[in-house]
Amino acid sequence: MSPCFQGLYLLWGKTSIYNNLITSLSVFLVNLCYISINSQWKKITLFESVMVMEGKDNKLIELIGSHEGKEPFFIEWLLSEDSIELPQKKHRILSEIDGTRENSIDKVSEWFIQHHMDEKRKSRIEKKKKTLEKQGFQNYVQKLNFFPSDNKTIKGNTAEIILAEYLKATSGLDLLVYRLRYNPNINQSMKGDDVLLLNAADVFGRLIVGESKFREVPGKAVIEEILDNIGNEVTYPLSLLFLSKILSDRGEDEIAEELEDLNSNMHTGKTDIINVGFLLSNHNTAANVERHLYSRNPNFVLVSLGIENPANFISEISDLAIKKISEVEDES
Repeated sequence: MSPCFQGLYLLWGKTSIYNNLITSLSVFLVNLCYISINSQWKKITLFESVMVMEGKDNKLIELIGSHEGKEPFFIEWLLSEDSIELPQKKHRILSEIDGTRENSIDKVSEWFIQHHMDEKRKSRIEKKKKTLEKQGFQNYVQKLNFFPSDNKTIKGNTAEIILAEYLKATSGLDLLVYRLRYNPNINQSMKGDDVLLLNAADVFGRLIVGESKFREVPGKAVIEEILDNIGNEVTYPLSLLFLSKILSDRGEDEIAEELEDLNSNMHTGKTDIINVGFLLSNHNTAANVERHLYSRNPNFVLVSLGIENPANFISEISDLAIKKISEVEDES
């Protein structure tokens, strides 16, 4: 029996060896234990093993909810595993289920359109389809720049959209405004919070501030960037007044005023602020996050999504979104 498991036996064994408790505990703190989680052997510290044995690894679910949320699509598209949880590490690992790429591209392209175009604009496009011939309509759409053409912005926007929709589904909170519709420069990343979710029925209860990143290779630098921006201390939302103005312009004055009040009282500690980082990258994403994730923010979760050929995935989403709003059915 290894020293680690000998120590565990002493700690949780018969009362006749209770006097060895203190000595055994000292040994545990410098030993490493191996346990099996989801059929994979992982090296963990004694502290982690105690957390697992006592079932105290549900803070992550308390913060962002379970993967089995309100949107069945994510269960059909992605596998989910919550890493062994520590105060300094809460990591949800997402990976693509084989054979789901085509359906996921179709679904995310719909979200891509929705996050960039409001219903009035889409309605105007449909009217133009009926008045312009096919070639003229496609040229018309191309000149309107509904979506970014800059490759870096497309990648960043798509990662942001996936994070927003995922957290909506798992947390039950609301995305009050599709902020990308209001970007004054479509080809530049937008200032403010990438994702800001609140409860429309009670904006003072809790909220999620999210930051998303796309990288073709998930290096240490991007993980450290997320931690510096949102993971090392509680990060307050920057966009509450931006949301308030938009809602006020829509005539939703009551909730607009509530957001102004929330902004004024944000530092009182009465609102639960949850910070979420998101990294969309290749198949090595989870391993690199596990290696480098160390957060001093107790309300921080990092969600990683590792897929094959992530750049191609993003490109196909953007291309399909453009095709969906540009295509005109041939009259037969």
